[in-house]
Amino acid sequence: MEEGTRRYESEKLQQSVRQLLTEGNNRTKIAEILEIHPRTVDRYIANIHEEDKVKWSKVASESLEDRAIKIKNYYEKIADLAEKKLDDPEISVKDLEIAGKLLIAAHKQVYEMLKYGPLKFTNSVTVEAKEMEDKSDGS
Repeated sequence: MEEGTRRYESEKLQQSVRQLLTEGNNRTKIAEILEIHPRTVDRYIANIHEEDKVKWSKVASESLEDRAIKIKNYYEKIADLAEKKLDDPEISVKDLEIAGKLLIAAHKQVYEMLKYGPLKFTNSVTVEAKEMEDKSDGS
C-alpha cells in the first residue's frame, strides 16, 4: 500500500473514531465497531486529543490577543480622559491630582501589558477611571 493511501486510510479511521467518541462509545465498543485493536483506538484517541489541544491553543491565543487589544484601548481611553481633565482650567487641585495619577497609572498599565503580556496587569486604574467619569458626568 502506498504512503498516501495509508495516510488517507489512517485519517479516515481517526475521523471515524472521533465520530464514535462523540456518540458516546467507549474504546472497546469503537474497536469492535471498526474491527481494530483497542490499542489502535487508544492511539487514535491520543492523536485526537493532541489535535484538539492545538486547535484550542490557537483559538485561545486569538481570543487573548483580541481581548488584550481591547484592554489596551480601554487604558488608552482612560489616559485620554485623565489628560483632558488636566487641561481643564476649572479643575480643583484634588481632581487635578487624581487626573495626574490616573494618567500615569493608565500609561503604566499599557506599558506593562505590552512588556509582560495581557495577564500581568492589575485593574487598579478602572476604579479611579470610573470615579473620574462619574465626576465629569455630574459637572
